[in-house]
Amino acid sequence: MREETKLSLSLLGVAAVALAVETLTMRIFSFVFGYHFVSLVISLALLGYGAAGSLFSHLPRWFKENIPYFLALFLLLFAGGLIFLPLDVYQFWVNPCNWFYFALLLFLAFLPFFAHGSYQLHIFELYPVSFPRFYAANLVGSSLGIGISYLILIFLDELKALIFLALFSLISVRKNRKFLPLFLATGIILFFFPGEIFLSPYAPSQAIKEIEGNQLLETYHSPAELVEVFYTPYSRLASGLSSNFSGFPPPSWTLIYDEHQSQLFPIFPDFSLLEHTLYYLPVDIFSPVRILIVEGRGGLEGYLASCLELEKLDWVVSSSLFVSFLKDYPLFCSEPRFIFPRKFLAQEEEYDLIFLEVPIPQAAIFPGSFSFQEDFLFTVEGMQSVFASISQGGVAVFSLFLQNPPAVLPKLINLIKEAWEERDGLGRHLVIVKNLDFALLMVKKSPWEEKELGGMKERVAKERFDFIYYPGIREEEAETVFQTQKRYYQIVENVLSAKEIESVFDLRPPRDNRPYFSNFFRLEQLPEAWINLGKRWLPFGGSGFWLVVLILVLVVTLAFFLILFPTWQGEKDVLPPVRILKIGGVLTGAGFMLMEISLFIKLEMIVGLPFYTFSLLLLILLICSGLGSWRMRRGLSFREVKILTWLHPLALSVYFGFLLLFKGKLLSLPMWGSVMVTFFPLAIVAYLCGLPFPLLSQLSSTFHPRFFGQIFAWNGFLSVISSLVAYLFSIFWGLEVMLYLVVIIYLIFWLLMVFYYRTFALESELFI
Repeated sequence: MREETKLSLSLLGVAAVALAVETLTMRIFSFVFGYHFVSLVISLALLGYGAAGSLFSHLPRWFKENIPYFLALFLLLFAGGLIFLPLDVYQFWVNPCNWFYFALLLFLAFLPFFAHGSYQLHIFELYPVSFPRFYAANLVGSSLGIGISYLILIFLDELKALIFLALFSLISVRKNRKFLPLFLATGIILFFFPGEIFLSPYAPSQAIKEIEGNQLLETYHSPAELVEVFYTPYSRLASGLSSNFSGFPPPSWTLIYDEHQSQLFPIFPDFSLLEHTLYYLPVDIFSPVRILIVEGRGGLEGYLASCLELEKLDWVVSSSLFVSFLKDYPLFCSEPRFIFPRKFLAQEEEYDLIFLEVPIPQAAIFPGSFSFQEDFLFTVEGMQSVFASISQGGVAVFSLFLQNPPAVLPKLINLIKEAWEERDGLGRHLVIVKNLDFALLMVKKSPWEEKELGGMKERVAKERFDFIYYPGIREEEAETVFQTQKRYYQIVENVLSAKEIESVFDLRPPRDNRPYFSNFFRLEQLPEAWINLGKRWLPFGGSGFWLVVLILVLVVTLAFFLILFPTWQGEKDVLPPVRILKIGGVLTGAGFMLMEISLFIKLEMIVGLPFYTFSLLLLILLICSGLGSWRMRRGLSFREVKILTWLHPLALSVYFGFLLLFKGKLLSLPMWGSVMVTFFPLAIVAYLCGLPFPLLSQLSSTFHPRFFGQIFAWNGFLSVISSLVAYLFSIFWGLEVMLYLVVIIYLIFWLLMVFYYRTFALESELFI
């Protein structure tokens, strides 16, 4: 018993480290790839656990007995790979060496999960009778690991946190302690080694350091975000500035988010500059007294509002660190609030003017990150909440950068048109003004009056801006200052008149079930993108998707050789009942991962930052599905299987329907309230989803022990694939398709189990 207790504690420590690494890797990928890539993190974890199950019998005994040491080694190797592997995402398709670096980095990220899975199997192999005790220890350790990653990231950066976890994993060492000093010394040296995660020289956080005179003023860090504030004296910023302004724009701060997204923020411009910007147009015409600024990362809206005499000014920001920056560098306006815009708009307050930034700054993107950025404000439902918050004579003002060929502008108008109550009458409410490459799109709740249009025309002519559109505009009046061949006017007219637009881009208006405003990719782009890979910059092309395709091919290949191939047997040796169990393994692997990814995306709208959402979701699924698996130690009778055939799909349908039908109510609740109301019923769903695969394991070990490896392999193989394919489903067809598919998958699974029980298992007393 004493030995089993020591092993339980050792497994608890290894599990805690592995799950902490899983959540931490999501943050690391956000630096390396410019996006959290949660699906890739889950795929690598599943690949590690599946490969452990398939390859465990081939592992030497010395490896099994020293897995905590190997876990520490793998984490140090992963940290070393992040420092020394020159993976450059900006030159991913230019230099083929990046493909090798990419594959090697993914392999290094896979190894810690392989160690965790192997350790579980090793302990279970030693004491199979004590399975419940070890499973409980593994479950508790995994749950603790999520909290540990959060706590570590409060005090350490992501790379130091990874090395710290390598040192922390050494507490699980039980044998051969003579190697402990060596590992501790190595880990401590690396911990204090002045290394950083390798980033491309073109990454904003690296490029800005190469310019003389730039100075890092402040670094804001939280478990979910990193913001660096630079003083950039040679950067003169004033988006939408008129050519009539004779002075110099002020220098700026440069804010770098997670090493890869940059935003210029001017340093205290005075009113003489602000009144010559596009932002001043709606303020001058409407004289608003209640203003809402949504995000306002460019700063000009906040400065302008601070110069006005207002009854009410609200500034809502979805970044707690940006709020900290605004508090430390005050703009003499009301204090900004950290709250997600959709939740704030659900409070249904009214404003005369709402400033919004279109979430694509100057088309500055890189492979993989562009199309997968979720945004729940720029959806049809999000725009409806914006329009509901405008007073009768109020206006919503969208600021955006223009591209050629046009992509953002037509998609934005398509979105507004879909969200507008009277789609055919949108033209009477719309005015679009531009300078060289920056535009302001203004949507007025009531139709524009002649007096308002007259004042707008005078101001635009005085500042030498350009009209793209206003009610009643003629083609010869559009885009006269900056010669752009009327391209923007033509595309606006085509959208408003419902003419079909020939475009290589996906211009469909996003919805909450497909919240990807930044996705312009269509399958037709793939051939051209392939031809031009590494030859030219494709800001709205398919180069990012080719990276996703490469990830899918690479991970599926690894999954086949590490999971499926080691347990492969000829189909002629497989019995009919085993075929049913293998199909069950396929269904449970696909169903659980499709559910996990779709719920992550859906709940991100309620919880907020991806890191927090992923951590909470993983914690609930881990604990509650583990309890369901624990329940399966007693097996299921035929009667219970028949009950679950309708109960499990019904519970899934009710919960998914609850999220879809009551999202407005959930958004109107305080953050803690919406989380509680959402995650409490999720616990029930997770518990039921923890039953199917343990049932397959029990049936296989009881009746077909020789074939359990195949069932396990197929489950792991489909889990790995589904976690990646789920994102493609959500982008092309939406989350609702995935949620319906999950219900169908589990319904088919339980029907298969009813057939299996009737045909093969009822003769056993265990299943009557």
